[in-house]
Amino acid sequence: MLPRVRLLLLALSALVLSVLADYGPRDSVVVLTDKNFEKEVLQSPDYWLVEFYAPWCGHCKQLEPEYKAAAKKLKKHARLGVVDATVHQQLAHKYQIKGYPTIKEFGAKKKRPQDYRGGRTTREIVQYVKNSAEAKKLGVSGANVATLEYDKVHAFVNKDLPSAIFFGSPKKMATR
Repeated sequence: MLPRVRLLLLALSALVLSVLADYGPRDSVVVLTDKNFEKEVLQSPDYWLVEFYAPWCGHCKQLEPEYKAAAKKLKKHARLGVVDATVHQQLAHKYQIKGYPTIKEFGAKKKRPQDYRGGRTTREIVQYVKNSAEAKKLGVSGANVATLEYDKVHAFVNKDLPSAIFFGSPKKMATR
C-alpha cells in the first residue's frame, strides 16, 4: 500500500509542477511550436534566443521568471521564445536537445544556431544578447550603443552655422 501512495504523490507532484511552468500571451516570451517555429524564428530577420524546456524541470522553473523579465527588457532588441520539448519532440531532436533547459541562439545563420553560453539571471541574459556577435551581425540595437556626451553635442549644435548629427553604426558608415 505504501509504494502506491508514494507513486500517487509523485505523480501528483509532477502534475502540479508541470502546471506551474507557464508561458502565456501576456508575456514577452513567444511560445513556439512545430507549426510556427519556421515562420517565427527561421524566416524572421530578428535575433532569437530559444529556450527548450520541460514543464516538470526544476531548473526550467527557476529560469522562467528571469527569462520572462529578460524578454520584456529586450523587447525592442531581440526576441525570446520557448519550446516545450516534451510536446514538440521533432524540434528538440532537430536541435539536439539533450537536457533542460537548453537555450539556443538563432542569429545570422538561422539554420545553424549557437549554444547559449551565458548566465541564468535577467541581467546576464540581457548582457549576453547585447554583447553577442550574432546579435551584432543582425544589427541588434543595444549591441552597438555608444554613450553620447551631452556637453560635446550641445557645443556642436549651438554653433552659429547649421549643423547635423548622424546616428549610426561605425561599421555601416565605413562601408558606404
